[in-house]
Amino acid sequence: MEKENYVNLREVLEEIDGRLIEVTNDFSDLDDVADFEELLVEMENVQYSLTTWLENHQTFEQSVNNEIDTVYGYVIGKSGERAEPFVFTGTMENIANFIMGQECNRIEIKDYFGELYVSTLGTFINKVCNENYRQALLTELLPHQNGEIEIGEIPYMEEGTTYEELSEMGMQMK
Repeated sequence: MEKENYVNLREVLEEIDGRLIEVTNDFSDLDDVADFEELLVEMENVQYSLTTWLENHQTFEQSVNNEIDTVYGYVIGKSGERAEPFVFTGTMENIANFIMGQECNRIEIKDYFGELYVSTLGTFINKVCNENYRQALLTELLPHQNGEIEIGEIPYMEEGTTYEELSEMGMQMK
């Protein structure tokens, strides 16, 4: 789905969600009538479904819009130990560069709250938060894997961390 269509769909769903909340509140005093109670339950189910959909797709929307402020990249050693995270802006380009920079290592990219965006085995995706996120990441990652694009610099948020240091630390974890 194209970014513009996705944004429009999200706006429509948020508007529907808001209207369902209003209607649910208007009918709440009529819940003693069986028909209205059934209607109320149906509307609450629709509202719950919409809210769940919106929450589940927020990560994808943020990543497509490059609005994810900070992600934490963990390099995982053979016995499962984790080094201190590399902190950087979570654009698809930065995430692809981080993955490619750790070609022989397992990594995990998480948000501040520890929610997993993606984990890899080498440069290949192992787990991902949802299919849309996977597709957006693969668009950036595949040209790197095919050698069409060089691994770029990642602007880490901790001063002094460079790509060379990242590679060196990754090799030490093996």
